[in-house]
Amino acid sequence: MPAPILISVYTRLKHLQGCIDSLKENELAKETDLFVVSDGAHALHLIEKIEKIRVYVRNICGFKSVTLFAWDTNLGGAESVRLARKEIFDRFDRLIYMEDDNIVSPLFLGFMNMALDKYQYDSTVFGICGFNVNVKIPERYSYDVYFMNYISANGWGTWKHKYLPFLENFNLPDFKSKEFKAYSQHLEKSANNLKRMVRQGANWGDTKVTYYLFQKKMLCLFPCKSLVYNTGWDGSGEHCGKDESYLNLEINTTDPIMRLPDKTKIDKDWEFAIRKFTKYPFLGKWKTALYDKKMNWMKRNL
Repeated sequence: MPAPILISVYTRLKHLQGCIDSLKENELAKETDLFVVSDGAHALHLIEKIEKIRVYVRNICGFKSVTLFAWDTNLGGAESVRLARKEIFDRFDRLIYMEDDNIVSPLFLGFMNMALDKYQYDSTVFGICGFNVNVKIPERYSYDVYFMNYISANGWGTWKHKYLPFLENFNLPDFKSKEFKAYSQHLEKSANNLKRMVRQGANWGDTKVTYYLFQKKMLCLFPCKSLVYNTGWDGSGEHCGKDESYLNLEINTTDPIMRLPDKTKIDKDWEFAIRKFTKYPFLGKWKTALYDKKMNWMKRNL
């Protein structure tokens, strides 16, 4: 049975429509249970937008079933998703999570469900990611996927028996410790995001999971060429601002993923490529700091 899908949405109807339309292009969509979680409005002027989205969701077809979690009050993104995920895990042993700005390849559900079946009992594999960053595939790499100890929340799946221990056992690091220093050298941007999360009093699931993977020596599986395109980098996303490198990303829509490595380990060439991509130059840090200040100002003045 295909894994259920959970999509989180707030006020972006056009983004959600694009996401749903792309999922319908997957052969497994008609066998898949779809769940959509819609948080309540934090301001009166958003109520109409949210209601339009809920009307749209109630009329979605093309899936095995469609369930809407429509919260009456504003819980915040993290809590809204947590409650929906808990209800789904009461019924299912796995889950594919997406955000409303994810456009997926027609190959997406086939890949996700194949990999969720294959690595279900592999203790080193925490999740399956459909998105890959815009980096060049190492020349001598001969597989269609690779392993890395970080996560992308743009269309990813995991299992109940691996995700719940993360919720129960995650602890924030000592930012002055040798362990965190090693983490910063390995994935500098992720380490910086963890500090930003704490400063803002936020709860960024992907940021926490990435550090958890580093601690537990666990991995996620990625396609060499992305199966997900994120439209949220148009400036409408809550955390991502605008980035042309993501908007110009090409996804794999035609080549089935067939060649998988025999061992679940990090390839050195891919590690080098990802480390280079996540290197955090001074200009990047400066832009991030300005973006954080802008978002904090906007929240205070809503």
